[in-house]
Amino acid sequence: MVTEEFRTTPIYTLPILVSLLVSILCTALILQSRVNLDSVTILPETGYGPLFNAAIFVLAAGFGATMIYLLLRRGVHRLLHLLMGTAFSVL
Repeated sequence: MVTEEFRTTPIYTLPILVSLLVSILCTALILQSRVNLDSVTILPETGYGPLFNAAIFVLAAGFGATMIYLLLRRGVHRLLHLLMGTAFSVL
């Protein structure tokens, strides 16, 4: 049985580098603009607010990761491809 060996090259990091550069450019443009930035957190950034905001984020990320794991385990690859394609299209 012949198996192909995967060899990594620096070209595989190109999408990551482009994404980082675009995000840095967008951040610089937003910081240079005179637009008022509002807080987008669920709870205020005082007292225990940051702790609860972080907990909500961690729970949401854990729930999403669990759903992806369960979809992969059950073999529902088409639905997973559809959901990820929709998410990438929206973002």
